[in-house]
Amino acid sequence: MKKNGFTLIEVLVATMLLGLSLVVLIQSQSSSLYNSSEAQNLAIATQLLQKKTTDMEFYFQIKVNNGDVKNVVESLNGNFEEPYQDYKWRAELRESALELKKDNLKSMLVEFGMEESQADVEVEQKSVVLGNVNKVIKENFGTLEVWVDWDRFGRTKSINVVTHIIPTNPKIRISVNPEVE
Repeated sequence: MKKNGFTLIEVLVATMLLGLSLVVLIQSQSSSLYNSSEAQNLAIATQLLQKKTTDMEFYFQIKVNNGDVKNVVESLNGNFEEPYQDYKWRAELRESALELKKDNLKSMLVEFGMEESQADVEVEQKSVVLGNVNKVIKENFGTLEVWVDWDRFGRTKSINVVTHIIPTNPKIRISVNPEVE
């Protein structure tokens, strides 16, 4: 007997395969749209962060040039103007935590090929210089951190950058007494 058409089971299997294929295709498209939107938000946040970092560097540079970094420690925040009103920014200038310790200097000298015993002698001989370097860093270097935040489906996303600010004319006070740990 010759068949002229499809059986009910064949039609159901074909419909099921077509339905599953459409679900996978829709999920793939949805994922693609989400990723595209995330990339766009991140690109916008990165550009806003670059601009705000430049603004904050300029703002804090003027303050640092007019006084000690310790006196300029400050936090600021705000919102961006339209069409970026969904993005917020924060900026913080604080004393730098940079410090060159004896152990770090000794490790560097050993890495550069100096014998460990000779590195110990060099570090001890240079302790006054090391103390002065750390004093100059503490008195002149400020750490500037800037963040851009935005909300995405009820979760806050954030991107940040850290840089350092020093006065145009750093204050350098030299001491003859070792002040290093």
